Amino acid sequence: MLAVDFVRGEGMSAKEFVLELTSTPKKLVLVRNSIRKYVHACRLSPIYIDKIELAVDEAVSNAIEHAYPEQDDGLIQIRAWKERKRLFVAIRDFGKSYKPKPVNFATIRKVMKNHARRGMGRYLMKECMDSVKYVSRPRKYNETVMYKKIP
Repeated sequence: MLAVDFVRGEGMSAKEFVLELTSTPKKLVLVRNSIRKYVHACRLSPIYIDKIELAVDEAVSNAIEHAYPEQDDGLIQIRAWKERKRLFVAIRDFGKSYKPKPVNFATIRKVMKNHARRGMGRYLMKECMDSVKYVSRPRKYNETVMYKKIP
């Protein structure tokens, strides 16, 4: 299932962005292009667009990798909206739940020391956004909710 939609949210002051896709890495280009288009339509500066795009890309990549390992047909939903001088993005999947490890400097130093190509996603999300929260409801859904304060 694939849908890209800009809709008016109930009781919301800004338009909402909704995207549903399958859990294949090939869809990350669509994710990046779509969220970039939405954030640009919200009239945010290029630096905000880049940061939000990177954070969303990392969150969706994590859902693909951890919720749907070796599965390319799992459902991922992305929703973004503006509310009270913040731009929110929620990424939801219905796959395997996982417990993210804490992000701290020691973890990042270890990743960098080992020249790892992976393991920086949650750190990047936290650097790009003002808040990042992960919620897991086993056998129901997993959701990463982030926001960026906007001028």
